[in-house]
Amino acid sequence: MNKQYKRSLRKDKKAILCHIIPIAIVVGLIWLFIFAIKLTYVGECTSNADCGSNSYCGSDRKCHSMPTKVNRDFTSAVIILSISLIIAFILLVWKKKEKVSEKISVSDSGLNKYHPTAHHQAHHMPNQIPNVHHTTSHEQKNNP
Repeated sequence: MNKQYKRSLRKDKKAILCHIIPIAIVVGLIWLFIFAIKLTYVGECTSNADCGSNSYCGSDRKCHSMPTKVNRDFTSAVIILSISLIIAFILLVWKKKEKVSEKISVSDSGLNKYHPTAHHQAHHMPNQIPNVHHTTSHEQKNNP
């Protein structure tokens, strides 16, 4: 191998180590910091077994008494859901009416060339709708 190539490899290894070592030190310090916090902050409990029979270990590592009254009142949830369903229904009906009125206004304006009365309107408004003679397939076969 060439001597210059070997020197460049050594320089590259040194450059890589110069970046890896500080990163490893920072990661190690963070790990030590987290480990030290876990050691110093030991709450009242670490599991439900550390608490009494009518208590449980919470996420804050403190014993909490078990709730004896369970509230199963869903009226507020039902009211919210029913109001949202009513609003959604009203919006859907409103949008549908807008689309129907749009279709009616387009077909009434005489600009819709696919409308059944477009052929009749062509005689009355020659500038807006071109007078197109529609041929049937039988006429096309007879007239090449």
